[in-house]
Amino acid sequence: MLYSNIYNVPAQTAVKNTLIIMKQLELKSKENSSFVLWVKRTFGNYSGESLFKRVHSFVRNNFTYKSDVPDELLIAPYRILKEKFGDCDDFSLFIKTVLSILNQDAKYLLLGKTKNNFSHICVMCDGVIIDGTNSVFNTVPKRFINKRIVSI
Repeated sequence: MLYSNIYNVPAQTAVKNTLIIMKQLELKSKENSSFVLWVKRTFGNYSGESLFKRVHSFVRNNFTYKSDVPDELLIAPYRILKEKFGDCDDFSLFIKTVLSILNQDAKYLLLGKTKNNFSHICVMCDGVIIDGTNSVFNTVPKRFINKRIVSI
């Protein structure tokens, strides 16, 4: 752990452990009253697909993709607003937390190029895919053939 809102997860750590830390960072962000207020002010007037598009667009326009290979660096959603960078898990954590604050039942969607080898994560809510790394809204890149919805 680097800070209480940024975690360094070794590459060999299982996806399950990464998801557990993501859940902890989500909960921590939901306890941050200024972040919750910001979410409600920024996205609270939207619902359904217009909300999902707005959140997707926000991530695409305000954050820069930065790979954190070889180890996994996880950034709390309220912190990514200051850092302005992240990768698929940071963007997904931000998206899921925002939707959760707005009482949306979002889940993570794990994606992989081969069976049981997941290398990408995005969010699914009401059948809509929200992937902050993908410029095309509500799509999964064709290179990902393996999919699994997870709820934590």
